[in-house]
Amino acid sequence: MAAAGGVLRDGQGKWVFGFARSIGICSPLMAEMWDIHDSLCFAWNLGFRKIEVESDCVSAVEILNNNTQIMMCDSIVRLIKDLLPREWEVSIKHTHREANMVADRLAALARGEAS
Repeated sequence: MAAAGGVLRDGQGKWVFGFARSIGICSPLMAEMWDIHDSLCFAWNLGFRKIEVESDCVSAVEILNNNTQIMMCDSIVRLIKDLLPREWEVSIKHTHREANMVADRLAALARGEAS
């Protein structure tokens, strides 16, 4: 079972919002794409207009930044790309897993794993 988990922080790095949800059966790449999509939706709905998305999945970052097409992720990539032209500034960057531990723990909780 795959899950998504994310954290929204303000400009000083302080926790603003966190989420976790079960996605079901899908590839790790697809789960990461849903995580990015959900993060962007929450950020928009909470009024954030300057966003830096950090993902520990190099493939997801490259697909979104380089217009690479992957058939198995085509629909979710399209959903993400439909969010990007809104009136906001979004950058999508790679970060190491060690810097993304809170989001990883939230996803583990959504999968029903003990912390």
